[in-house]
Amino acid sequence: MTPAHGDTQPPRFTFPKTRRLVRQGDFRSTYALRASAADPRIVVYARRTGQPITRIGLSVGRKHGNSVCRNRIKRLLREAFRLSRHELPEGYDLIVVPRNVAAWSLTRLRESLLQVARTAIARADAKQKRNSAGKTAAPQNRTPDP
Repeated sequence: MTPAHGDTQPPRFTFPKTRRLVRQGDFRSTYALRASAADPRIVVYARRTGQPITRIGLSVGRKHGNSVCRNRIKRLLREAFRLSRHELPEGYDLIVVPRNVAAWSLTRLRESLLQVARTAIARADAKQKRNSAGKTAAPQNRTPDP
């Protein structure tokens, strides 16, 4: 059944490869901005890209266990992003780094991702605004006092 004219389509909860951050240069530029936020579960780094989509990159180190454990963590983080991406603004690259793997549950992880990502995005916007304002400000000509 198709919706009547004027009705909105429900969001599609797909996760295409275009939503993944994979290039090393993208990771480096997101880390270089140093706009991050954290809670006991995750750290999120953010950077505004101006693209029409928000992408996610995952950085799960060996301290989280063998490849089976790390891949489980990545699956949970991707699923949390897939379910939450409609609640996040578009046009950002996000890198998620897990901290504590003691009690991973999808609902807690999703709540954590939303809260921390919004904070990181706000910090990225503020930093990028400061950086662009600093570049456009004209240098002041100072004459030395006699």
